[in-house]
Amino acid sequence: MERTFKLANQAHIATQSNQNPNEKVENFSDLIIRQISIDKLNEEPKKLNPNAKNNSKIDKNPHESLSQLFLKPLMKPKEGQDIKPGAEFPCKKEHILELATECCSILAAQPIIIKEIRPPVKIIGDLFGQYPDLMRFFDIWKAPSDAGDIHAYDYIFLGNYVDKGHWSLETVCLLFALKLKYPRQIMLLRGNHEDKNVNKHLGFGDECAQRLGEDINDPNSVFAKINEAFESMPLAAIVTDRQQKIFCCHGGIGPTMQDIEAIEQISRPIEIKLGSDNSENH
Repeated sequence: MERTFKLANQAHIATQSNQNPNEKVENFSDLIIRQISIDKLNEEPKKLNPNAKNNSKIDKNPHESLSQLFLKPLMKPKEGQDIKPGAEFPCKKEHILELATECCSILAAQPIIIKEIRPPVKIIGDLFGQYPDLMRFFDIWKAPSDAGDIHAYDYIFLGNYVDKGHWSLETVCLLFALKLKYPRQIMLLRGNHEDKNVNKHLGFGDECAQRLGEDINDPNSVFAKINEAFESMPLAAIVTDRQQKIFCCHGGIGPTMQDIEAIEQISRPIEIKLGSDNSENH
């Protein structure tokens, strides 16, 4: 007799509350039961015990060397708070172009709405090129690094990474490098300033022209390539904790969007064309 087996796409995890994990469970009512997707199961040990050693085989990140070219000079939670306006950007233009290209591919491969994110998670709003503020946040509440809390927390950034501040390049390059190194734990959503028609005039364009000495109208410029990555960013994320769900996006939903499925039908890359009557959808 032939038997048919089906693999479940969900798993149930039981964890003890307020008990030593090495003690025998006497009262099963103290267990916390959670449901997670199978593809998140391999991340469960680091969520339950971030200090535990993981002896499982870890595939080498193909972007490790590229991400380190930016993480080493930019991930400085203490020193970075003292950066001065007009400081020389520490990374080479050709490396920024490669970073933007690789990050664009990773962002485009993610769904337009990132689901199945569960606590603990840190959610960070507008940065607007304020790199020192981001470093202050990492200094006070720990940073997404191997020495920090990336193995215990996911991170959701809600957009508006550039413009207004003096350090849009530092901010966006650091976030792109973190996305390359930790693609499953770092979520970068798109805000309204992740649009070349906006950031060309509100700070990022001028910064690229002055600090990198480039023509931002050149389709092969850093300005153009970073904006290409912006156009492939996911628009929203959903954090799920038991029966509760939190919908995360930058600044609301257009009046024509009536449900999640409508957002999922939007195709990327999304290039906002001035004068388009579809702009309210995005």
